[in-house]
Amino acid sequence: MNNTPDFRHRLVGLPAGTLHQLALYLVVGTICFCIDIGGFVTLRYFELPVLTASATSFVAATLINYLLCCAFVFRKGRFSRPEEMLRLFGIAIVGLGLNSIVVLLLAEILSFDPTLAKILAVFPVFAWNYLGRRTIVFDGTPSASMALFIQRVRGKP
Repeated sequence: MNNTPDFRHRLVGLPAGTLHQLALYLVVGTICFCIDIGGFVTLRYFELPVLTASATSFVAATLINYLLCCAFVFRKGRFSRPEEMLRLFGIAIVGLGLNSIVVLLLAEILSFDPTLAKILAVFPVFAWNYLGRRTIVFDGTPSASMALFIQRVRGKP
């Protein structure tokens, strides 16, 4: 008897489908993290102010994150495209504010290295973005490509 999904559910309190979705969101988030940090470092190289560089790279990463989430993580279609974009914009504004506050606090007030501050800001923003997108922007249902992937991993045709 294979009770792996039950074990995982008891272990973290989430259904297996949600765990797969969170894992895929982590992959998308890692890609966008590289875009965000890479953009930030590049903009800082050209001597843009810390908060300007942080906000610019964050917006670029957010746009890529949305496209990847629509393609691979969440099923779209819960709302009309304009409403979906408006909701995403709201989540992104809160995320940008959270990101900016953490970077400002760490880099400007506590004198952390700006790149380290930007990296540390990722953790609370990641949690906010996932939960916000899952509950406010998308309906939480896995995308078709993710559902197919889960079926193949479980050995179902």
